[in-house]
Amino acid sequence: MKKEYSIIGGGKVAQTLARELNKVGFSLQYFWNRSLDCGLDPSSYGGRRVQELSELARESNWIIIAVSDDAVSSCASKIADTSALVTHTSGLLGLDVLQLPRAGVFYPLQTFNGPNLPSLSGIPFFVDTVEKEDRVFLHAIVNSLGGTAMELSQKQKERLHLAAVFANNYTNQMLQIAAEICALNDISFEVLRPLMDRTISNAFTAGPENSQTGPAIRGDKHTLKKHLALLTDPELQEIYKLLAHRINPKNREL
Repeated sequence: MKKEYSIIGGGKVAQTLARELNKVGFSLQYFWNRSLDCGLDPSSYGGRRVQELSELARESNWIIIAVSDDAVSSCASKIADTSALVTHTSGLLGLDVLQLPRAGVFYPLQTFNGPNLPSLSGIPFFVDTVEKEDRVFLHAIVNSLGGTAMELSQKQKERLHLAAVFANNYTNQMLQIAAEICALNDISFEVLRPLMDRTISNAFTAGPENSQTGPAIRGDKHTLKKHLALLTDPELQEIYKLLAHRINPKNREL
């Protein structure tokens, strides 16, 4: 297995992959990013920044496209003459977005936000390729990173990405709302940590369907209405009502 790769994109996914691949002996060949200002310094991994994607396409063995979903197709179209394996890191997009003979998906199911880049050990990677040999190659890479290589149909992967958005992005938005309520009332957000630790633990041990608690599941109208009165933002009131009804249809008339 030739341990070389090139990368398109300089965000946190690209930074994490470069760092982790370097740890297991992979060498960065070339790097391209649309702006000079990014967190990935290719020289740290023995790589060279190129000005044109065409140069990267000619010389690379494995190209990772680690950009936003909306930019994947455009980047792929600019390396259409490459003979390299080209993989994107999107959880939603399939092989067809690349329109290349050696297309692949290399999707790590993890959040890359936060003060520190995450380790990829123990992380599920969802892989797919046009060519069988390329799939074997990606499985070997995931194993070397300490991750778990998995294969899903495109339909399953799209649904998994949707589930991940609810579990991660929207849960985080609920925590942001909670943090704002705490901040406005001189309460430390940190006091919610034990509650959240147990909430997540219960969801994965007993199942979220068996772990719901609070006034909404009980149908405690007095408490629900008191909470709504405390929320001065009409949008937050609507969010609260929708969730209360989702938890217990008897809360429809709030």
